[in-house]
Amino acid sequence: MIIVCMEDKKGNFKQYTLVFIAIVITLSVIFYFMFKIPELKRQVAEVNKEREFQEYFRDRMISAQRQLDSIYTEGANAEYMRSVFNTNLVKMQTRLPRKDSSYVHEMYEIMIINFQEISNLKEERIKLLSQIQQQKEELIDSYRTVRSLLPQDVKRKTHYHEPK
Repeated sequence: MIIVCMEDKKGNFKQYTLVFIAIVITLSVIFYFMFKIPELKRQVAEVNKEREFQEYFRDRMISAQRQLDSIYTEGANAEYMRSVFNTNLVKMQTRLPRKDSSYVHEMYEIMIINFQEISNLKEERIKLLSQIQQQKEELIDSYRTVRSLLPQDVKRKTHYHEPK
């Protein structure tokens, strides 16, 4: 009978040891997640905030592209459209997240600068095209003037050889 009791004590000790280990592991997991969950919540909030900003920035970029395209359409009030476009870029610039060590802030700034440069290049192109159109009209007018000053017989003569 004494031997049986010793075996029961050894079995009970093993059971108590296993229960103790299970309790320690459970408490360790609980304490780990108690401190980890607020950190995870903070990270999720940051990711959601960045996603919302990206959606806002994307919508503003699409709007800026449409405004840029409409500035130079025929019959549009170019000055007003240009001011609306510039206002949109300023709003985009002011909504940028604070500057941090990541490349994201610089990427957003580069996009805004690129929109400004595209706008400037389109404006220069329009000015250049209007200058070319004006020069073309002046050349046509001077051609007509010179042609009207020529005598009639010179106008009828051809300056090429007839094929034989």
